[in-house]
Amino acid sequence: MPIEQLMQLNVASATLTDETILSVPSSVAVFSNKDIKRLGLDTLDELLNFVTGVQSTQGERDSRFNKVSFRGRTSGSGGSEVLILLNGQRVNSEYSGSNDYTVPMIPLSFVDKIEVIKGSGSAIYGSNAFLGVINIITKTNLSPSIYLATGNLDSREFSASAGFELDDFTLQATFAIGDDKGDIYLDEMDTFTPNMKMNLSDPKSHKDIIINAGYKNTNLNVFYTNQSSDDFYVQGHISKGYNHTETSALISNLKHKLSWSEDFYSELMLDYRVSKAKLFSQVTPENTFSLFSIPQSNEALKGITPIEERAVGLRFNHFYTVNPNLDLSFGLEYRKSKLLKTESLANYDYFGFLLAGGTPPITYFGGEFNKNTPFVAPSRRDISAGFLQTQYKISDSTELTFGLRYDSYSDIGNNLSPRFSVVSHISETNTVKFNFGEAYRAPQFNELNLLNNPSIESNPNLNPETIVSYDVIWLFNSDEFNFTTTYFKHSIDDAIVTPLQEGRVQLINLSDKQKTSGLEFESTWAAKENLSIKLGATHLFSSPNDQYRESKNTLFGIVNYEQDAWNFNLSINHQSAKETPVEKIDIGLNRRNTSLSNSDSVTTDTKRLASYTIVNTKISYSYTQKLDLFFKAKNLFNEKYRTPSLSNQLNNGVPNRGVEWMFGAEMEF
Repeated sequence: MPIEQLMQLNVASATLTDETILSVPSSVAVFSNKDIKRLGLDTLDELLNFVTGVQSTQGERDSRFNKVSFRGRTSGSGGSEVLILLNGQRVNSEYSGSNDYTVPMIPLSFVDKIEVIKGSGSAIYGSNAFLGVINIITKTNLSPSIYLATGNLDSREFSASAGFELDDFTLQATFAIGDDKGDIYLDEMDTFTPNMKMNLSDPKSHKDIIINAGYKNTNLNVFYTNQSSDDFYVQGHISKGYNHTETSALISNLKHKLSWSEDFYSELMLDYRVSKAKLFSQVTPENTFSLFSIPQSNEALKGITPIEERAVGLRFNHFYTVNPNLDLSFGLEYRKSKLLKTESLANYDYFGFLLAGGTPPITYFGGEFNKNTPFVAPSRRDISAGFLQTQYKISDSTELTFGLRYDSYSDIGNNLSPRFSVVSHISETNTVKFNFGEAYRAPQFNELNLLNNPSIESNPNLNPETIVSYDVIWLFNSDEFNFTTTYFKHSIDDAIVTPLQEGRVQLINLSDKQKTSGLEFESTWAAKENLSIKLGATHLFSSPNDQYRESKNTLFGIVNYEQDAWNFNLSINHQSAKETPVEKIDIGLNRRNTSLSNSDSVTTDTKRLASYTIVNTKISYSYTQKLDLFFKAKNLFNEKYRTPSLSNQLNNGVPNRGVEWMFGAEMEF
């Protein structure tokens, strides 16, 4: 893409109004459908490693869901500090704070554009927009198209898109389906019996459909997904032949635009989401209850945890151009979320055993799973909010943005989130931006209300964590070359941290501030009309002690070359060494101290994991104007690497997939 076109890409997520990369008062990354198609990646998690300041790594909670950090910081299993939007609508669960129990694997097959906003976003969006916002904008192209591919790991992918227009009515739909049998991981340590080894795999599947309907000023967007995975780690544990996760979600949005005058319009939006997840996981080793179970059984304690949530919301936003130099935006929001199920199923009467104080015997259900153990207290919350934003041009070259949002939670209190930005075009080729923001993240249901969990101890007294963030951006652009340099600094109060004690995750508010700072660099060079090179790098100057799972340095590069009917794309992602928690070995060995306060501390032993470099490629050939044939490979050189776990029971971290290749065709009609 020519540099001039790149700089004019539309960005709406940062202010809810149309901006360009040059004018938007935020640090942003934008991927068009063409960018995504050329890269040949399959999911949002994979794409995020090509955004400066972002790290996306496989964890041990679910093979479909990556732990994502922004600017060197994440909490828990990752993702709750980043708000994910689907066509402007929240995807994050109030149970976990992230997308792990709503849409854990977000395919790129139905995506038209992705906007990644880095920095505080609570002044517009409220909680979860703590470190960033990702807005996924789906396809609306009415022209029919088909994508089909197959490859190693017995992988298969198919998607189709089509639509039609009749007078003022439009209807468009995209359908995607895919599965694979997973990679094989040899001699993985059994998390229940460390001296035993076993082979694992990570098969997964997905089915997705999205429907867009429009009539005049009214639009309806409906998304449904059904996903599953098998055999890999679930909630940090192995149980070969039993571990399984499945998720379904229905997400819909009805939007109506009201035009009051040429300079004033409103948008009324009704949001609805219902999500259902099931986790099949093993809780104890085999033979735990063999001596005192009735009837006698050597079977491990196994559970099925249903995480079902319903969320409904109403938004009413208004946009007013007061004069050519002043724009005003304001809006109101109400949403409520409720957990629909609070009890897990088990093969033993584990809850009765707990009520008896752990005194034998324990009843075995004879291989059946009965509704038995409360895993979370009844949980619901109502949230009312309002925001105000002004954008004022003080000169032809400089614009100021002020924003403020107030949120009132039924269960945790109130919060006020301000923002201030300056964007100045100091010359034809140079732009400087300064951004200040305060944001917050409300504790989620699984941080406040968990019950009877042997791995995690929740805390009903948690406070919201708050952040003050600054970034300074210098952007240079010319006809063939552009670069962006960003310095960022964060200070977090009441950080919610998860120290490990005796293998169990604790949840506490940190009494001391957490501080993070770093530098991001990104450049794009249109070397020739048919050759482009994009490079990105991030360095963390400082980060909190408990963020040892994050790399201090990351690099990426994307090279795209076109020649006649051929297109060649090569992408590289490098992440420097990380550390993973391990069980305590000895005093002073592999130890890191995490200060909780001036008087209290928790010590977690860690192990260094080697840095890694992943190379991907996609080669496309335009057989006709309507038919492209392609070959693509992820982790082309079969790099063997491991990434950090959340728990300390995986002494070597989490294994990752080796080479994945596919060949296929993309057709338009």
